[in-house]
Amino acid sequence: MTETSGLRRPSLVLDVADALRRNIIEKRWVNFLPPTRLLARELLVSVPTIRAAERILFEEKIISIKQGMRVRIIHRPEEVVHRESRPVIGIIQPPSNEETEDILIIRLVEEHLQQLGYSLEYLIESKLNLRRNAESIREVLEKSSAGLWVLVRASKLSQLAVQESGRKGYVVGTPYPDIDLPSLDLAFEAVGRHAARHLLRLRHRNFLIVGPPPRGPGDLDAVAAFIEEIQSAKLKGQPIRVEHAMTSESPEKFLRDLSRVFARDQTPTAIFSISRKVSLTTLTWLLGSGRRIPGDVTVLNRDFSPLLSASVPSLGGYDVDPKTLSLRIARTIDRYFRVRFLKQPTVRVFPDFVPGGTVGEAKH
Repeated sequence: MTETSGLRRPSLVLDVADALRRNIIEKRWVNFLPPTRLLARELLVSVPTIRAAERILFEEKIISIKQGMRVRIIHRPEEVVHRESRPVIGIIQPPSNEETEDILIIRLVEEHLQQLGYSLEYLIESKLNLRRNAESIREVLEKSSAGLWVLVRASKLSQLAVQESGRKGYVVGTPYPDIDLPSLDLAFEAVGRHAARHLLRLRHRNFLIVGPPPRGPGDLDAVAAFIEEIQSAKLKGQPIRVEHAMTSESPEKFLRDLSRVFARDQTPTAIFSISRKVSLTTLTWLLGSGRRIPGDVTVLNRDFSPLLSASVPSLGGYDVDPKTLSLRIARTIDRYFRVRFLKQPTVRVFPDFVPGGTVGEAKH
C-alpha cells in the first residue's frame, strides 16, 4: 500500500517517526537526538528512513535540523492523556454495512485501540435521530466522556455535528465537502484514474460503469476521476463511449439495462464496477449470456475481496490487506488522540492493483 497524501510516506517511516516522538515525549532524549547512524542501528532501519522520519518531526516543529550540526529538540509534544486513565474513544457507525471486509476492518481497529489502552463507546447512526438537525446530535455528543469521535463512513450530518460541536473528530472514510476533519481512507480518486488509464492502455474505447448510485464522497471521487480520465482521452481525438447502469431501482431492472446495452452493435468492451456485489452479478450475467471474459468483455472492480478472487474467472480489482490497514488506522487515531499536532493527519492509501482473470486487452 502506498500513501498519496502531500508527501509519500511509507508506513515504516511513520512508525519510526512515532518511535522518535515517543522517546522525546518520555524524555529519553533531552536536548538532542542521537546520531542518525546510531538511531538506524538501534531501530534496525536504514539511514534514509531515519532522515525521512526526522523530516516529519521537523515539519511538526519538534526538532531543528541544520547541516553539520546535531539534531536539536526544540519542542516536546504534550501528552493529551495518561494511559492509566483508560481514555474513551467514541465510534459513530452507519446502521448497517453489507461489505464483509469493511466489517472486519472496523472490528480489527476496535481490537487494536483496546490493546492500546482505550475504552470504546459506540453510537450507531440509526440511534441518532438523523432527521433532527446537527445541533440536537451535538447534544448527544456533549453528554459523552469520549475525548475523540471516530466516524466510520458516517453520514454528512454526523460529520457536521462533530465538527460544529468543537469535539475532536477523525473520519475513517472520506469527509463530505465543507467538512474539515482529518481522515484516513483509500485513495478512491487515484483508483478511478488508474483504472481508466489502465483500460485505455489495453485499447478499450467503449466503457460501462456499473454499481449502486454513489452514496459517499469516496464513491463520487472514484466515478468522477474515472470519467474525467476517459473524457481527457476523448478530447485527444479518440472515439470513446461511456455509459452507466446503476442498481438504484431493482436487480431486475439492472439486468434489463445490461441486456439493453449489450444488444447494440457497439457493446462495451470494459466494465468498471464500484460495488463488489454488483461486480459478481454482472460477471454472472455476462457468463450466462455466453460472453467470454476477458475475451469479449473486461471487468474491473474498484474494490477487492477474497470472495472476488475465488470467482471463476477471478475478478480484478484493488486490494488492501485488512490487518495492515486496520493497524494503520488505529495507530493514526492513537497518535492524533495523544499528541498535539500542528497539522491534522490526513492520509490516503493507494491499494495494490490485482488484475485477476477478468482484465485483458480489447479484441475489437
